[in-house]
Amino acid sequence: CAKIGRYGEAIEWLERSSAAATQIGYDSLIAQNERVLGFVEAWWLDEPRGRDRIVRALEIAEAGAYQWDEFQARHALALVDAKRGERTAARAAFAELERDAERSGHEAAAVEARVAIAAIDRGELPRAAI
Repeated sequence: CAKIGRYGEAIEWLERSSAAATQIGYDSLIAQNERVLGFVEAWWLDEPRGRDRIVRALEIAEAGAYQWDEFQARHALALVDAKRGERTAARAAFAELERDAERSGHEAAAVEARVAIAAIDRGELPRAAI
């Protein structure tokens, strides 16, 4: 829904999914939903609380040792920071993510971080991939 501009519908479905995940204690899904909700709000709707949702997703992922969810949340935070004009901080976050992903064998996360770093180095905004 969000990729085709139907943000309200995307948010509604993600919030429903989060409510169900909360009821059954499915923390990994809560983290995933919060990350995507936050990204939609921060990237496409320019809502400041969106970044806070991504931070919450990161905290949930770290607490549960959900490494892939952690990497995805860190990537989303760096993208949002880049869009907010904090390119130096975003580049540093992507570089740290790349190192951590390589060390743990998450090659896809490392590649996405390298692509984002290259975009920043060219003076471009990294593409919005979540």
